[in-house]
Amino acid sequence: MKTKSVRNSNVYINREDKHRFVSEKYMEFLEGKILDVGADQLYLKKYLPKTVTEYLATGLGDHPGQLKIDLEHDELPFKDGSFDLVMCLDVLEHIENIHTIFDKLCKISGKYVLISLPNPWRSFWEYMESKPYNNDTNIKFYGLPLERAEDRHKWFFSATEARNFIEYRSKKNDYYIIDTYVINEKSKGLPEGNKLKDRLRRMLKQIARKILFREGVNFSDLYEGTLWFLLQKNSTRI
Repeated sequence: MKTKSVRNSNVYINREDKHRFVSEKYMEFLEGKILDVGADQLYLKKYLPKTVTEYLATGLGDHPGQLKIDLEHDELPFKDGSFDLVMCLDVLEHIENIHTIFDKLCKISGKYVLISLPNPWRSFWEYMESKPYNNDTNIKFYGLPLERAEDRHKWFFSATEARNFIEYRSKKNDYYIIDTYVINEKSKGLPEGNKLKDRLRRMLKQIARKILFREGVNFSDLYEGTLWFLLQKNSTRI
């Protein structure tokens, strides 16, 4: 199934604002019983509409009302089809057993699954570009820090690989993708800067790409940001 890609100014700038974004973009799907897997600081709770009858959250924190579950070592203790919507936002890339957990999310949802994944290729490309850079800083969530990092990604993939993963495992679990949303610099509404300088920079990048990269590389993989996928169980299609 061909998915659609939407880009507009309705985006977020930090973790709490991300959940405001969720409440606005996916409002019509926030109803009934919701499970928020890896719920961070439970920011979403204050944005939930009255159509939500039950909100459960899991994570590694000690927040009141949050079930402490380590996805790499603990089971998600929920029966199949227990929730109307299961959310897992910017979490799967942090765990080794990404395939198993994705399949489990699909099983315990009765209708919808909302997933967001980063585009690590973009982090690498930004690291390599000629921008102001602190040499004491590793690539975000990657690299080899001098001390053990508390938070890091276990997988390094492109936006294309993220799409292929979601499409393949959705189909395998009898789901289909009803919406794909991509965060990028244009959608964030960042200032354009000097138009002539920007045009020259783009021309130089195009030349550099032809020299540095093999034919067939999808260059949007270097610039696309977080990808959002909304899945629906095939058995609930009308």
